[in-house]
Amino acid sequence: MGVKSRRTRSRMVRQLSYNIEQTQSFQACSSCKITSYRNRLVIWSENVTDWAPLAKEISETVSGVSSLSLAIVLDSNKETIICKAYNSIKDELRPEISFAVRVRREGKHSYSSRDIARELGSKILESNILNLRVDLERPDLEIFLDIRGSLAFIYTRILSAMDGIPSKVQGKAIMILKPHYNSLLAAFLMKKRGVEIIPVFFETGHELEKIFQDYTQKLFFQKMRKRSIQSSLERFKDSKSLCFLCQAFCEAYCQEIAINENIGTIISPTCFKFNKETISLPALEFLESTSKLPVLRPIQFGYFGESLKLEVPDSGTCCRYRSTLEILISNDIKEATKKFFDFSRKQD
Repeated sequence: MGVKSRRTRSRMVRQLSYNIEQTQSFQACSSCKITSYRNRLVIWSENVTDWAPLAKEISETVSGVSSLSLAIVLDSNKETIICKAYNSIKDELRPEISFAVRVRREGKHSYSSRDIARELGSKILESNILNLRVDLERPDLEIFLDIRGSLAFIYTRILSAMDGIPSKVQGKAIMILKPHYNSLLAAFLMKKRGVEIIPVFFETGHELEKIFQDYTQKLFFQKMRKRSIQSSLERFKDSKSLCFLCQAFCEAYCQEIAINENIGTIISPTCFKFNKETISLPALEFLESTSKLPVLRPIQFGYFGESLKLEVPDSGTCCRYRSTLEILISNDIKEATKKFFDFSRKQD
């Protein structure tokens, strides 16, 4: 968000604050409140035990947050910082360990960042703990001081979070979800781009289905819509194009929802040769030619970024009727598609 204009950044920060407030852990914390302070969001709490569950939920489910730290707040007066910062971290000092003091500063002060780092480091070395030493490259303990205006925040740990930009700042999209890793991966990537995900979960009878549904609910804070397609998969399990028929129906079903609710986009997890999934170019061309709305396929050509820590197993395929997920079409695909659609709609 830091590269956005002031007006856009302000809007995103307000949305991000709201998204954090909607987490279960924040709502369960009666003493928690959130404020924006000099390019930081600060969550205030009277009870340090609130930290662990709140930080875990934010880091895993709230896009737009880069990192979180449990900090002690100090006055930015130089003498206060040196004295109270030392007292707040002295219990973490141990014989024989190395440490580094990292200082960041914003605003006008009578001292420099180097002054604070040097004086706090000297005070630590003067303690009666044996063989403490400074190591700026690979320290055993890092002590962070973030000095901003009249306040200073001291902390020793940084918890990495989701990054991206806040969800719900880039419109809504219907998301096709199945009990398959790629479904959640595609939804996760679009959430990081600021999209409000409206999940539609297609039940296939997969043994891991409940795990995927629970995680979907946790990740998107939305009332999840469900549509069972298990009977259709059972009926057409011998078709060579079963995966395509399933995909075509899911996309058509979600487009009907999107049109009825005036949502302009759907998101599909289809991709090429990634994570045991294949879609052929003719199949993709057929899907695109019959689509009434734009379909975003965020991992269409494979995702090669860092491995995402999604709390779901690699289920292999979406259903128990196929060992590999291949979205391919046969010569009689139009007739097969009509039969699959007619049978599936009768199940409503």
